[in-house]
Amino acid sequence: MMTIRLFLFAGLFLLCFSEQASSDVVHLKNERNLTGKVVENNERFVRLELSGGTVEFPRSDVEWVLLGTEKEIEDQRRAAGFFDRGQSFFEKKDFEKAIAEYEKAIALEPNDANLFNNLGSAYANTRNYPEAIRAYESAFKIDPANRTVCMNLAQAYSEAGFYRKAEHLLRKMAASSPADENPSLLLGVVFYKTDRYTASIEAYQRALRLMKGATAQTADIYNNLGSSYAKLGRWGEARQAYQKSLELRPKNFNAENNLKTVAKMEEKRAIEAIQK
Repeated sequence: MMTIRLFLFAGLFLLCFSEQASSDVVHLKNERNLTGKVVENNERFVRLELSGGTVEFPRSDVEWVLLGTEKEIEDQRRAAGFFDRGQSFFEKKDFEKAIAEYEKAIALEPNDANLFNNLGSAYANTRNYPEAIRAYESAFKIDPANRTVCMNLAQAYSEAGFYRKAEHLLRKMAASSPADENPSLLLGVVFYKTDRYTASIEAYQRALRLMKGATAQTADIYNNLGSSYAKLGRWGEARQAYQKSLELRPKNFNAENNLKTVAKMEEKRAIEAIQK
């Protein structure tokens, strides 16, 4: 079976919390910091009230915005530093150090779903699924509409053997966004792991229909599809799926071995038919 990579949210660290802000900071892409009161912040521009008047910056010129009291802003700045160090350690696959940095950031910003999500991904990469689930569930409570968090939580449930929880969450995701192939992909894995091979085939086929052209995952999906066919003894369909996987990725070790297994099974079946 293929391994579905955990999603890491590594976007812009943009924090906008308190509405009672008395000292806000706008950080421009030219490295300038301006302190005042943000009176408007939207997709097109940021308007900042300064002692000498009001200035407006195009959103494309703004790196990040911090809103809050001086203490809140200082906490956000420190959290941003811990976040950046955590990202750096994560990219170097030093997950233990990444965990330590994310936890420091969370201590300062306990309502940031992205921090909990990244903490979960760091734990998941150490195969500490109980802690990964705990972090992802915290992120989910803060932002239940975040599909990155939902997919990561479902993946962690699956890896930890909580298949019912994974299936429940994935079905909800598939229903809310029927054009998204990702819930179907992971449902295929969950169904395979719970010996529901026909349902697994249907989930993979649905994912393939939803995908717009071949992606890096497509070869793995065909390999998984072949494995589900093989479990049902549908050797011809399994062979076709493995061959398609190899067409898409000629050096697919799993598909090569699986195809050899299918060939042996078909040969064995042919011999048995002759002997009868």
